[in-house]
Amino acid sequence: MMRARTTAAPVFSPVKEKPYVVADTTKISSPAGGGSPQPEEVEWEVRPGGMLVQKRCSAGGDPSAAASAAVVRVRVAHGVARHEVSVSSQATFGELKKHLAGETGLQPAEQRLIYKGKERENSEYLDTCGVKNRSKVVLAEDPASVERRCIERQRMAKIENVNRAISDASMEIDKLADQVGGLS
Repeated sequence: MMRARTTAAPVFSPVKEKPYVVADTTKISSPAGGGSPQPEEVEWEVRPGGMLVQKRCSAGGDPSAAASAAVVRVRVAHGVARHEVSVSSQATFGELKKHLAGETGLQPAEQRLIYKGKERENSEYLDTCGVKNRSKVVLAEDPASVERRCIERQRMAKIENVNRAISDASMEIDKLADQVGGLS
């Protein structure tokens, strides 16, 4: 007789759909009526790096306030220009570059974001790098894109000069054609 084989669920799965809820014995709240103290429930979340941590919440424990706390305002210095961008605290530097593309006119591939003296990759998360509300990020233009733009400007100037010379020659030919037509 064959037995049906059953497999046990894994003990730890790195991604959970629901947050973990664990009774924390260090936080004890006593009811207003003076009854016995009840442990508070603590919610857990999995961070982008895969670490299981206690879920952050603002003072008051209001869920809508906690959602607004997840948005950080980042100050961005680009030369003499200063920009302030609001993004999710769990956004990547690549997403921040996309937000800055509209304000600066630079494509994300032409941007270099520097935070705490290090150039950050597009895939790095803001919160894991330590970006907090009102943190300063320096936006530098990629030197290769500056060089490409300079070469493109020189090429366009040459084309413009050639077009101007052709236009001048065309006008001179028209004048000579009018003179020849007047002689006949």
